[in-house]
Amino acid sequence: MAFVIRRHDLRGLQAAMKHAQRKAACKIYAMQALNWLLRNVTQTTCLHDLLWHFVSSLALACGDEEQEKAGAERREQEPDIVVCEHPLDDISIAGDTAHSLTDAFHTLLQTISDMMMLLPSGSALQQMAIRCWCLNFKQTDHPFLHRSHVFSNISQILSHSDETQDDTGLYVDPPGQVTGCVELLRDLTPLADVKLSSRQAMQASLTDGSTETFWESGEEDRNKTKQLTITCHQGTRPTMVFVHIDNSRDLAVSAAAARN
Repeated sequence: MAFVIRRHDLRGLQAAMKHAQRKAACKIYAMQALNWLLRNVTQTTCLHDLLWHFVSSLALACGDEEQEKAGAERREQEPDIVVCEHPLDDISIAGDTAHSLTDAFHTLLQTISDMMMLLPSGSALQQMAIRCWCLNFKQTDHPFLHRSHVFSNISQILSHSDETQDDTGLYVDPPGQVTGCVELLRDLTPLADVKLSSRQAMQASLTDGSTETFWESGEEDRNKTKQLTITCHQGTRPTMVFVHIDNSRDLAVSAAAARN
């Protein structure tokens, strides 16, 4: 009776309900598209980007003032953990559309749970997949959480992570996983023998590292191909050869080629 006799802003309520339904429809289509992309892309970087956008969109979600105040209090209590907001937090008056959004939301999370165990162990991609479950779930989501087997998956991931650590506490890459390789390039010019097709005495001007000095061919190879033979010592592994050609003064140079 109190609701009946109380004055309500029906136009404002109607506008708010339409706005909530539109937001719910957009979220449904977005989650369906995201679920389709997660099931079809093959590159790990694409998967990471998709999961990152999902987390960031929920982390930036904002509802009414009370929800924002509650989120601020949670962030103050746990500053290192950012709990994402539930997609239904800001569309509580969307009506039956909220049920479709819940189905799309659960379908997307189920896809993430299924692919979680297939990702490289301990990788940033697997951590981002786990991060997608750091949500402010509602009580109505509890049956789905048990059906999704996400708790057992996370438990297996943590157990496997403990097994792949050695006694020193350093992380050991799982067998078969591609790791990075760091190479340091050094100048091998002092360790190489350079033989010129003419004017061998000017060899020092060619390898002194200065662009002001130069080597110029002599009469013995006029109208012939000029050759520079570089012989590296045993134990060295040359990767690149750099030759500086002055295009403003070396007018006779039309082409340069290297042969191993």
